[in-house]
Order: sequence, then C-alpha cells, then structure tokens
Amino acid sequence: MKPAKTRPQKWIPRLGFGNPTESEKIDRTAQTRSWYESCADLSRAGVHLFFPHVELTECWKDLDRYDFALIDEVVRKTLLADPEAQLLLRLRLHVPPWWHRKRPGQSIRYEDDSQGLDTHWERDVRPVSPASEVWQRDVQELFRETIHHVEGSDYSDRIIGYNPALLHGGEWFEEGSMYHKLADYSPLMQSAFRTWLSKKYPDHELPQRCVPSPGQRYNGDIGNLRDPRKSRRVIDYLLFYHDLFASHAEGVCRVIKESTKGRALVGIYYGYTLVLSGVDGQPGWVQNSGHLALRRILSSPYIDFLSSMLEYSHRKPGEFCWSFGPLADSCGVHDKLYIGEDEIRTWLNKTDPSVFYYIDQLENPDDVEHVMLRNIACMLSHRSWEELADLGGGWLRDSEVLESVGKIARFAAQMDSKQDGVSEIALFVDEASLMYQSI
Repeated sequence: MKPAKTRPQKWIPRLGFGNPTESEKIDRTAQTRSWYESCADLSRAGVHLFFPHVELTECWKDLDRYDFALIDEVVRKTLLADPEAQLLLRLRLHVPPWWHRKRPGQSIRYEDDSQGLDTHWERDVRPVSPASEVWQRDVQELFRETIHHVEGSDYSDRIIGYNPALLHGGEWFEEGSMYHKLADYSPLMQSAFRTWLSKKYPDHELPQRCVPSPGQRYNGDIGNLRDPRKSRRVIDYLLFYHDLFASHAEGVCRVIKESTKGRALVGIYYGYTLVLSGVDGQPGWVQNSGHLALRRILSSPYIDFLSSMLEYSHRKPGEFCWSFGPLADSCGVHDKLYIGEDEIRTWLNKTDPSVFYYIDQLENPDDVEHVMLRNIACMLSHRSWEELADLGGGWLRDSEVLESVGKIARFAAQMDSKQDGVSEIALFVDEASLMYQSI
C-alpha cells in the first residue's frame, strides 16, 4: 500500500540561536556579554537566525509610559555581532510590581487563599487573574506601543517576528499550576464564570460562587473519571478557564499582527497537552495549566507559529528526546510553523548547578555532536525550525562544538519547501477528554 502523504508545509526548516532567560540566580551581565560573543561565533558557523531575549517588563515604566531603549540596545548589539542576522524577538513580560498598586483587585486567588508564590527560579510572582480584562487591555496597549516603536526603527527590516512571552517561563501556562496551586478563586473569576454560565444555561439559578471547590476538582465520579451528569460544573469551568488563556494570547498576537500589517511572524509557546500530562509528582498539571485550548490557538489567523522546548526525560546520548508529542504535526496540518527550543547544556555551563538541574549536561564535544545530529534529524523530518538555546551563557563557545553547529546548519540549509513528509501513522489527541479526568 502506498503511504499517505501529510499536508505539504510551506515552511523551510531553519536553525537559529536564542537565550531565553528566567532564573534570578544567573549573572545577567555575564550572560548578556556572552550572548553577543556567541552570536558572532554562530554567525561564523553559518547561523544567521537569532531569538534575542528582551525583558519587556523593564520597558514598561508606568501606565501609558514606556522606554524602549533596552530593545534598541539588544537589537543593535546583536546586529553588530552578525550584520547578516534576522531576528525573532522574545518579548518577556512579567507583571510589574507597580501594576498591582495602580490596578487593585486584579490578582489571582489560589485555593489556599494566597495570591502569589516563589518559583524555582527564585522569582517572587504575584499573578493576575486570568479573568482580568483590565490586565489584558493594558498588555495589549503595551505591545501596540512596543511594535510601533520597533516597526518605526531603522532596524525594522531585520526583525522577522515576535514571540510575546508571558506567564510561567514565558510559556503561557498558569504560574501556580507547576507548584500544585489550584486557581482561580478570586472575585473576578467567580463573577466572570457566573456570567459565562448564565449565558450557557439561562434558565438555571446560579450561586454567587460558581467556581468548583478543590474537592470537586480533585475527585472523580468513576475512579478518576468525571460523570458529566454529576460534574458538569467542573467540566464547564475547565472549558472556560483554558479558553481565557487562549483568548488572552490570541488578543496579544492580534495586536502584533495588525501593528505589523501582517509583515512579521507572530507566535507563542503553547500546546503542552502531553508534556504536562502524567508528570511524576505533578498531578493535575495539564488540567490547571491553561494549555487545553490548542484548537483555538491552531485556528487563529493571528498566530503563525507555536513553540515548546524538548521534554527533559530522555536527553542523553543514545536516547530520543524530541518528544513534543503531536504538536509539530498539528502545526503542519494547520499551516503553522513549529519551533523547537533545544537546550543543550554543556560542560561549559558556569551557573549554579541547582539552576538547570532539569537539563542533562553533556560532558564532551562528541556527545554534543551526537545530540545535535539526532535533534536536527527529527526537526528536519517535521519541517520545523530549531532554536539552539543557551540559558546560562557560553554553553556552545568551544571550537569543536561550533564545528558541529556548522554541520547541522548545513543540513538545515539543504532542505527546501518542495520536500514533503510521508507518514503511515496518525496520532490523535482529544484535549477535551482531559477535562473529564480528575486531578
């Protein structure tokens, strides 16, 4: 039998380099210096696509007050390191401390009545309720002004895209979901969900507090499965809850897409449907993440690409770690690009060992080349882009490692848009089914 062809993709695979930054334990000055030096190294190896990290939070000084000097500095210095560079900006936004003072009553509330948490990156965060329309309007205005500044600059022709990076890790999942914190019991969420229910069930009398209790969310009706007749409120809440995250992300991407008049690529980290399912010690992570509205994201005309990092369980040489589940092929079916973040931590890592404990360290150039070749092969087979990600600074600054980078860059350059994938197996994932399972 002749194998069935998947839908052809318009994307030509490319290799790039980025520096997504989250931990407060990193020497930011040294990492920034290493970024520009590494960009020059990789450009000589044949890489001219870069994903520079920009702390957009530092550019947002107050309501309606911005200073984009940091963006100008990062872009100009990266272009100085590689005059041929094309840039896809990672615009990282945290909730500024001053914002809660200016906009009271917008905080999330967890089941333990707390409104914040400390992350494993030693960052104290106080998230905004996903139901906050005020936050969403302010964020959209920030991005509108940001893109207006960049598009009006003398380097705008070197910017090929934007990645608005919000929430935990810049990956659009709820901050507390990784730490067993159940959201959202704020007055904002209670009111918003009640309004949503009143439209869906206009003949039902609803209580003031409609968000299901922790007990209802933790327990199933038939083992760990929910009976829709008994747990409809929980299922409805999860549908509503996840759609709020997708709506917020799509709204920001729409602002960027319209502000660039459709010129630039726009995308987010999203779709961790399988990656967050069944994680040891993390029960219910995917149900509480905000990532179960992938259908909406994939259908959006304002989103061109989705990203994720490689999962962390099988990274060692001889293993297979490009386990993003069906995300890359789902993107292809919807004519969207997938960009895989490939965090290759080498023996050159100088940061505190506790910072990147979750990424296996490679101890010699041969292992680095093995892993790079393995990952680029999978990237090419899915017609995706690969972002070599240096989280600590200087991870790839070795002559033999840079030779390996040049080798995989040449492999990527050999691909063209006329080479279609051929598949014999299809994997289907029903994200809504996860809402019918208890935590």
